Amino acid sequence: MVDELKNESPEEKKKPNPTSELFKIIQEQKKQISDLTETTKMLLEVADTKQLAHFYSKNQKKLPREVKLNLLGDKVITSWAMKQNEVFQDARTKVWQEKQVVLLNLEDDTIIEMDYTEFVRKTIKSVARVLSSKQDEETGDLIVEVLKLDDNRKISINIKFVN
Repeated sequence: MVDELKNESPEEKKKPNPTSELFKIIQEQKKQISDLTETTKMLLEVADTKQLAHFYSKNQKKLPREVKLNLLGDKVITSWAMKQNEVFQDARTKVWQEKQVVLLNLEDDTIIEMDYTEFVRKTIKSVARVLSSKQDEETGDLIVEVLKLDDNRKISINIKFVN
């Protein structure tokens, strides 16, 4: 066997192994993708929502063509906010309890208060087509005008409250 190694020509020793070369290239590309992913995540976390909204308003092609709206009955929920979010242990039974209450704003400007679990159970999704978008002057949020496909109603809603 030692003789076989000695008989190899210098050219054969210099030939790169194609498998190891491909492996090195793949490893380098994986590292580059990982670095880019981390950078993108960091940039999105530190970005100002007003600047993001401005970017999305200028690049409307990147907005989804269809979104899903939350419905309660036959009314669209235009926004919601958590009013109460308490987690506590019952002193008598030692069982953990949650008290979560949300405020829902409907399209007809009515405000409804309900438990979060009830909100999750009672809301249904409805598909709508995005017609246009604009930036709210006061808050900097992106407002989209959508056409609800069920009944062809036009609704303006903050992009945060779709899908």
